[in-house]
Amino acid sequence: MKGSFEDKLMEKYQGEMSQYAPDMDKMWDRIEAGLEERSPRAKKIVMHSRKRAAAIWAAAAIILIPVGYRALQFSENSINNSDMAVSDNITDGASNDGHFDLAEEAAAEDCEPSVDSSPAGHLPEKMDYTELNFPRSEAMSNMPEIENECVAYFVESDVLSQTERFVDVKVRSASYNEAENAVEYELYDVLEDTILNVSTAVGNGENNTLCSDRYVLKIGHEYILPLGERDGKYYIVFPSAPQTELTEDGYAVFHNGWTSLMENETAYLECPRNGKDDYFYDRMAVTFAENIEIYY
Repeated sequence: MKGSFEDKLMEKYQGEMSQYAPDMDKMWDRIEAGLEERSPRAKKIVMHSRKRAAAIWAAAAIILIPVGYRALQFSENSINNSDMAVSDNITDGASNDGHFDLAEEAAAEDCEPSVDSSPAGHLPEKMDYTELNFPRSEAMSNMPEIENECVAYFVESDVLSQTERFVDVKVRSASYNEAENAVEYELYDVLEDTILNVSTAVGNGENNTLCSDRYVLKIGHEYILPLGERDGKYYIVFPSAPQTELTEDGYAVFHNGWTSLMENETAYLECPRNGKDDYFYDRMAVTFAENIEIYY
């Protein structure tokens, strides 16, 4: 009778497991089918829009919860109310608040290693803009002088809330469209190996308009741009500021309005002033280009 009781108990247990436990093979097939492929650079800082941040963290939570690991802890409000859209030290697998360490570790595993072209050692306190190596620029032949009073203020959280994706691009061409009163760019997307056409209207800085020709992208240079999308067309989010630029000698140049990037090892960048209304010349910083990663 004892053996019969054990057999019935095992049979009941197996029935309960088959009824309530998920089919793991099918579950993983569904998860893998729903995940987006990402091609990030192997970097330490992640720049992405908040919409992407929520998608990445949610995807990681879906993966981790069913297999019994510690669940990611976040809420929709915490994502929407956060001013931080950059996660430090992704290669360490741990963030400052400890909530997103598993998601960051999973993202890091997807990274493809890049060729290390960065300078060795640590940054000094100050660097000189004129000593950095930039590509040779081509001037826009039809670019008029633009010097409007700029009334917009850069706020990282506002920029991120409008950003659909970040792109690493090289400027192939730039021209002024007089009929549209806009600067039009042809950009080569380095990570996607595609061409992007981006238009930036001229104005006073509000509604993502360009208030000065000093902020026009230079032909032949490489930038990391926040792009928004409207009516199927891309535009630069907050074009009335210097865009994050990558140098040929392994540095990334940006303004300190990007508070997230300032958390990494940075140096103050001494830049020449470009006109009396150049409000960014003394707000520029530099870090190693390897400290920036792009997800979209």
